[in-house]
Amino acid sequence: PRRPVRGFECRRSEVSGRRFWGWARDRFGTPARFFRRFFVWNYCPLVFIEASGRNRTPDKLPAAETAPLFAACDRALARCVEQLRPRVVVALGRFAESRARHALDGQDMVRIGSILHPSPANPRANADWMGEAERGLAALGIAIPGRPTTRYRRRRVPARGREPPGTRDRRVADALVGRDSSSPPSRT
Repeated sequence: PRRPVRGFECRRSEVSGRRFWGWARDRFGTPARFFRRFFVWNYCPLVFIEASGRNRTPDKLPAAETAPLFAACDRALARCVEQLRPRVVVALGRFAESRARHALDGQDMVRIGSILHPSPANPRANADWMGEAERGLAALGIAIPGRPTTRYRRRRVPARGREPPGTRDRRVADALVGRDSSSPPSRT
């Protein structure tokens, strides 16, 4: 592919993950505080890359490929929920919520809901993902105590055309997670 897979040597940062983990870091301060209340499970921990280097999400795969893939992912999610017995499963986005509802059909002991996915492809996520996420958690009855450990503020960004392509979007996303865009991404 145009973008080779480098594993742990990868220096690229992914906006969705940076937003989610940045929120967890900024809201809870330490991984231990976050994981006292939450467990994160990736429904499909695989990556599909087109020849162009573009990420292809599982819901965009051909039906002949999704049936066995989703069956395996559904079984894994059901086993995870069976073992951990959470009160609420919070999906990131509608796709994950629909898969959770399918995989956990008949398990009346767990509530299923979702919050906005932090993808940069979603305009609402670009505007205020952290606020949307916290409002979504509150709607599900999940209280997040205290205030964020980082103050969020919009940064002034030079007009388009005065910086390399993509820089403005990266800086806006970095401002949303409270990280200085000139520093390298943290590996949390």
